[in-house]
Amino acid sequence: MKIRLLLTFAMLTILTYAGFCQSAQVVSAWNYVKYGQFEEAKNAINQATLDAKTSTWPKTWYYRANIYLAIYGDTTFRKNNPGALTEAITSYQKAMEINPKNEFKDQILAGLQESALNSFNEGVAPYNTKNYEVAYTAFRQAADVYTYINKTFSLDVVDTTATLYAANAATKLKKYDEAKALYQGLLDKGISR
Repeated sequence: MKIRLLLTFAMLTILTYAGFCQSAQVVSAWNYVKYGQFEEAKNAINQATLDAKTSTWPKTWYYRANIYLAIYGDTTFRKNNPGALTEAITSYQKAMEINPKNEFKDQILAGLQESALNSFNEGVAPYNTKNYEVAYTAFRQAADVYTYINKTFSLDVVDTTATLYAANAATKLKKYDEAKALYQGLLDKGISR
């Protein structure tokens, strides 16, 4: 009887400790990024997203988005993490998906707007050098983020420039159906020039 009671107590202690460790991973990740320790922040937050408990927290995904946006913002570290901006965007979206009335809603909106601007900027140099595939991907990502913002936050933000450049790049790539849909989207919003 004593052995069974001790084993039950030990198991509860282990489970409680494991749950606490994953919660601590979220906080640790946030602290790491504040001090520019991006690799540690990325590892901690990614562990938290794999945990059954912390992966369901909007806070986990909001922190992950901010961490990846910070990684993208560091030009040196960005080179080792070329998908950081896309990871930030999908993490912001995941935070809203988990809880649409998220306590970080305003900050998520600001992060998505910053991410859209960064995506647009990523397309400018390739477009100017006629690397239309890379430009199209970047401009399309920016336009898609604005579409998401409008739908999720009930806004009517029209990013004419990103959509127009995405359509132009699609035309250069002979992706005429995609270009037509993008141009039509602008026309549907009353933008003809």
